[in-house]
Amino acid sequence: MVPVKGAAVVMSKIRTRHERRYTLVVAALLVAVCGVSGESWAERWTEEDFYRKLQLAVPYLIVDGTDLTRAKSIIGSTRFYHVRKGDTFLDLARFYGLGYNEIEQANPGVDPWIPPENQVVVLPTEWVLPQVEHKGIAVNIPEMRLYYFHPRQGGGPQLVSTYPVGLGRDDWRTPSGKFVVRGKTRDPAWVIPESIRKERIREKGYSEKVIPGGDPQNPLGRYRF
Repeated sequence: MVPVKGAAVVMSKIRTRHERRYTLVVAALLVAVCGVSGESWAERWTEEDFYRKLQLAVPYLIVDGTDLTRAKSIIGSTRFYHVRKGDTFLDLARFYGLGYNEIEQANPGVDPWIPPENQVVVLPTEWVLPQVEHKGIAVNIPEMRLYYFHPRQGGGPQLVSTYPVGLGRDDWRTPSGKFVVRGKTRDPAWVIPESIRKERIREKGYSEKVIPGGDPQNPLGRYRF
């Protein structure tokens, strides 16, 4: 892969609707080129690499204009990656916005921790949109993936972003239904539910009742809805 310098700066300076549209296409092409080239960048995965990935991430176009009958039902496209020394499926999944389960299922029989050098790995970066109203956030539970449908500006394009998500276990299932976001928290503290606390004590000997926000062991991460 070859890092693309300055792409985020260019995008931040775009102002008009047509320029934004053009930049989305260019940025998507840059990401595609980075994913196919297979240089030795992957030997030194760093947090900066993953931050750069976030700067190049762009939403997908569903509808361009007002004709909703021409809305896309599939976004993205499958990519292929030549494994370099030091790659793991976790690194590739994180960089390409995939869940570990997605990339592992797309490459059966390949060691996810030490994949053979020069092995061609399938990156399943093509998704079928859930059959929901193109508005707000939709979580496809079986797919373990979230879709965010961006607000449309007048007769402008309809865009969607998608991210892998972690969901509940069989005995603590993720609830389904319609919900409203009522608040947002940065670096939330995790007040551990008593049922989970008892399990942590029993299995790992961890007895804390609260894990502070920003702690690496806090499963809520940096942000919470």
